[in-house]
Amino acid sequence: DGAAEQSVPAGPWRNRITRYGEEAPDQLLAHEKNWRVHPRAQQNAMKGVLDAVGFVQNVIISERSGKCLDGHLRIQMAISEGQPTVPITYVDVTEEEEALILATMDPLSAMAGTDKELLAGLVFSLNPSSSEVQQMLEILANNNGITPPIFGASGVDEHGRLDQKKALCCPSCGHEFTA
Repeated sequence: DGAAEQSVPAGPWRNRITRYGEEAPDQLLAHEKNWRVHPRAQQNAMKGVLDAVGFVQNVIISERSGKCLDGHLRIQMAISEGQPTVPITYVDVTEEEEALILATMDPLSAMAGTDKELLAGLVFSLNPSSSEVQQMLEILANNNGITPPIFGASGVDEHGRLDQKKALCCPSCGHEFTA
């Protein structure tokens, strides 16, 4: 009859998290199937955020294999910075599920779209103390078509008062910003 088939729910999603903890980063195992590489710019930006804020996301470790499923860069940086521990979420998954997690976790996040107006407002509201974080935010804005200048090397004092600035309009969303 041409009607589209509807999928039947498989039931409640299983909670695969078994526990939380902290471990010395040099005692954790990288997963040999981790396909993500971390260029220097990403490492520098991550260090800037970790220095400014600290950990806000746990590393994910498989209970069965003891291997890292997410957070390889945070572990690597914690080792290089001499951090005593990293926060961990332990999960109970099979070897096949580990591979699925490694293959899909970052790409699923990357599939999200961008609300340019909200991103512009968020980025323009920040005043990062790290030049690496500043550079990352500028790249993020540029990659999303947000072109007004975001950060300056000098503060308001050198450029005058904000209420004396000319308003700029974002060509993508029409949001007005003070230049």
